[in-house]
Amino acid sequence: MPSTFSLILRDNRIRVPTMTLVALAFTYASTVPYQSIIGINELGLSNGAYSALVFFSAIVNVTTSLTLGIWSDRLKERRPLVLGLSVAGMLGFGSIAIVHSPAVFIFSTLLLVPMSNSTYSLLFASLRARTNQMERGQGAAITATVRALYSGSWALAPGMIGLALVSSPSMTPAYGIAALASCTCFCLYFFFAPGNGAAGPAPDHVGFLASLKRIFEPYVLSRVIVMSMLFGLQRLNGMLSPLIITHAAGGTVVDVGFMAGLTAFLEMPFMVMWGLAQRRFRTVHVLASAR
Repeated sequence: MPSTFSLILRDNRIRVPTMTLVALAFTYASTVPYQSIIGINELGLSNGAYSALVFFSAIVNVTTSLTLGIWSDRLKERRPLVLGLSVAGMLGFGSIAIVHSPAVFIFSTLLLVPMSNSTYSLLFASLRARTNQMERGQGAAITATVRALYSGSWALAPGMIGLALVSSPSMTPAYGIAALASCTCFCLYFFFAPGNGAAGPAPDHVGFLASLKRIFEPYVLSRVIVMSMLFGLQRLNGMLSPLIITHAAGGTVVDVGFMAGLTAFLEMPFMVMWGLAQRRFRTVHVLASAR
């Protein structure tokens, strides 16, 4: 494990995306556990309206991530995209924190926040471009360690924010923390990542539609469906569990934060363990044992 950390610290193409991912985790950890509470309890959105908002924001999220992912593979440099999406995060999260309005909440959650969420896939794509040049087991160990560090931010942020805002009349200041985290992501890539985040050894000259068709190849589509189901379960849990905790279970926002943080904390050792297992076993076998 120390050798994995030393590899991360020595290589600028790994170190900067890793630091950015740790900062990026605070944007999610600061907002996801409290989004449904703010939307329904504070701003007065109906259950149906909030469900529709989550549904359409998910469509925008998928569309944006897919489009930017294909586009970034055709570029020599992902840095401008990361900077642009970080600005979207600053505007989206910041506007919700400053303007307590259902219209602003809906607009930011529907457009700007999903754009910011696309940063996650771009950063991991940058890491993957670098780890693909390494020995398979070494690359898997680095990826697992980075994911564990990402979960570490998730483990810390929700509980700390819940404690800080337990007596606050509103949870929207959590979005201000997310805006600061987006600003940190911007600064990391602007000041410390010149020439960082390359899309690969050479730009992908395959057309957009041809790239899109690759998703429907059976080998890829089966994985996309499984990932969609897993991600859908996570989104459903993230939307419903805060409402269950604060209503049916009679808990507080502190309990919401601690539950989210504890879940992320429990993920960390498993991520490291699966990364080490990939040194000896094929990825498909590790995934099967995790199920």
